[in-house]
Amino acid sequence: MKKINLINLKFGRLTVLKQGETVGMHIYWYCECDCGNHKSVASRHLRSGRTMSCGCLQEEAIRTHGMTDTPEYSVWSGMHQRCTNHNNLQYKDYGGRGISVCKEWDSFLTFFKDMSYRPSINHTLERINNDLGYYADNCKWATRLEQAQNRRVRKTAKLTKKIADKIRSLYSSPNHRSQESLGKEFGVSHSNVSRIINGSIWK
Repeated sequence: MKKINLINLKFGRLTVLKQGETVGMHIYWYCECDCGNHKSVASRHLRSGRTMSCGCLQEEAIRTHGMTDTPEYSVWSGMHQRCTNHNNLQYKDYGGRGISVCKEWDSFLTFFKDMSYRPSINHTLERINNDLGYYADNCKWATRLEQAQNRRVRKTAKLTKKIADKIRSLYSSPNHRSQESLGKEFGVSHSNVSRIINGSIWK
């Protein structure tokens, strides 16, 4: 597939300055926001309109208008209810089977920075791997048809350096996470979580 050069193109408030790293099959671009901040963004997120600023656009939307009555806030709240509220009718299929929400998404602002606006009324929040929890790399906005297809084709978690780095970061953060909870969230065995943390694999 021919690579598309995005240098000097503008997406929302972001101007592409140069090509960044390639992670798997995804090319990242180093961008400058109108506010002066810099951000590395995946090509697919720029071209789809998912990311249009360094995060300042979302912050302004929340600060200026408030978002408690928006679809995005409703999705964020419902996600937490399914995973933490034992009285929720869907808890048995989410929190009851170990599906959790990452600590970063305890904050609606962080969730909104990561996921941005829902593309259309036909889109809902989908976990890419249904056996893992809610966190930025495992979630996307998808139509109900796409979600139905994902439910039919279960994906197996593959341990990558990116996941290993995330596990180490969450384990050593001020909001310390147990090895057991990290294993459940990322679909990694307890022994591998321990090996990742002590640096014997994926250094």
